[in-house]
Amino acid sequence: MQQLLTGNPLENGTPNIQNLEIPQLQAMVSRYPWFSYAREVLLCKLVGVEPECLESNYKENLIFFPRRDAVLLRCRQAVAAARKREEPAEVP
Repeated sequence: MQQLLTGNPLENGTPNIQNLEIPQLQAMVSRYPWFSYAREVLLCKLVGVEPECLESNYKENLIFFPRRDAVLLRCRQAVAAARKREEPAEVP
């Protein structure tokens, strides 16, 4: 796992999984498939980039999430944030 975290931002001297990039999270999930928090962070980052992939990726990972409703809520918040970033800024 040290190899996966090399070169990533540290928070208070320790790695923060939320600071990992999508490819690093994918590698972590591939290596540790039962690590549900890594899957959750990866899913939220993926839907933040491509909101249309929420349903398929959520269903694919559903079995790994103990609190499915909470994960779905966080993913929907990531989708809403992504859409808000895409909206053009209002000019006064």
